[in-house]
Amino acid sequence: MNRVTIHGRLADDAKSFLVNTGEKEMPMISFSLLDYGTPHQKSEPMIIEVHFMKDIGAKLLPDLVKGKEVVVDGFLTRKDYVTRSGIEKSKLYISASIVEFTGSSCNAEGGM
Repeated sequence: MNRVTIHGRLADDAKSFLVNTGEKEMPMISFSLLDYGTPHQKSEPMIIEVHFMKDIGAKLLPDLVKGKEVVVDGFLTRKDYVTRSGIEKSKLYISASIVEFTGSSCNAEGGM
């Protein structure tokens, strides 16, 4: 896993789930982030699924809506899989430790 910081836009509204950590259930926020790469890049944006599992996530959920710009910092990992039709694909995930809204003072790192 590699630590990354990515600036992008939400591809859809965030969703909240309860995840059993063994000790207790924790809220997890999940959303897809569109990463457009470097300025003036002509290729298609990359879609990265972001998972943010901190108590403050529930407070951020109403503001994590499609089109909102955020900066995400966390660990990047890739999952390779084969579709039912036999096509090999991969999906990128970030286990986020920080979700920060651009242009505002609202951010999450365990505090707001």
